[in-house]
Amino acid sequence: MAVGFGTSQGQVREINEDSLCVFTPYPGTESTSEFLAILGVADGMGGHRAGDLASSFVMEKVKMAFIRGQFKNKYGDLSDLALILKNLVKDINQELYALSKKEKSPGEMGSTLTIGLLKEKMLWLAHVGDSRCYLVSQGKIEQLTKDHSWVAEQVRRGVLSPEEAIGHPRDNVLTQAVGIDPNIEPQIIYREVSYGDRYVFCTDGLTRHVQEKEILEIINKKPNPQRACDSLIELANQRGGEDNITVVIGYITSPLKETREEVVALSEKRARKNITPAKLKNKMIVGILFLVLMAASFFSGFIYRQFLLAKKVDELHRQGLLYYEKGEFAKATLLMESILKIDKRNKAAQELIDKIIKKEERRKE
Repeated sequence: MAVGFGTSQGQVREINEDSLCVFTPYPGTESTSEFLAILGVADGMGGHRAGDLASSFVMEKVKMAFIRGQFKNKYGDLSDLALILKNLVKDINQELYALSKKEKSPGEMGSTLTIGLLKEKMLWLAHVGDSRCYLVSQGKIEQLTKDHSWVAEQVRRGVLSPEEAIGHPRDNVLTQAVGIDPNIEPQIIYREVSYGDRYVFCTDGLTRHVQEKEILEIINKKPNPQRACDSLIELANQRGGEDNITVVIGYITSPLKETREEVVALSEKRARKNITPAKLKNKMIVGILFLVLMAASFFSGFIYRQFLLAKKVDELHRQGLLYYEKGEFAKATLLMESILKIDKRNKAAQELIDKIIKKEERRKE
């Protein structure tokens, strides 16, 4: 999966209360996560600092659970990922609700949450609020998540038309959000993914200004997910940027491997066939030759993978420097951290992170 991501304060808000999650382990890196990608957005609410704290709290809990593998300690293995996601979001909701009461925030401390987990050929989504996940596939766009808002409920009931819903004075009234009420029912979605699928996670700061057909048009025109992401954020800002804008985009750039279940089923099918001793001998000879070829292929493949990793590190570093020069330190830091996941001793990445930390410290002083 190729990924692009970005967040903007917008043109009106004093601070950015959005948070995002981007995790895509590169081949050869050490990771406790069993997922090919973890992508998501969260839109905080509750006024100055409260919304910022809420969205970052929600995302940190998601990262601890799935990137660091802590979900197994509480929920067990992956036998029922839908149930695990549902229970995790409910637990995060309870924790944030309790934190809100403890902090005695002047307003309600809450957050939307739209998170996607890619494992083998399946994408699992957990969703609460009015942030969204879109699927762009075969020239069409589909909203996978359901908005938990008063206006969206009225549209689903036929009380309001989709046209009447646009710009409605109550379009910011949510029926569900993480941390606002002790009891929520997150939407859980799972579906098989295909080569060429493109997933767009975004907060309502984007959809307030950019229509679905425009998202589709930009995604179709931009083969690079980062450029598509930057274009969407720029367009929302050009049209007023009334809210914080956060976009995370993932492109499925190659066919995904077989699932474990497919491999088991295939093995059982082969086991049922009758194999004679002569056939078995021939198979053994072919097998030995195959192993020799595989060993040679593995060695050449290893060298090629190292080349690809080095190339990827160089691309990430150059992109990080561009963000650093533009003052987009959060993006630059994320890219440098990605490099350190590939090469823990990469001096250039560590030096740039140190520079960013020093600049931030001087700015606070």
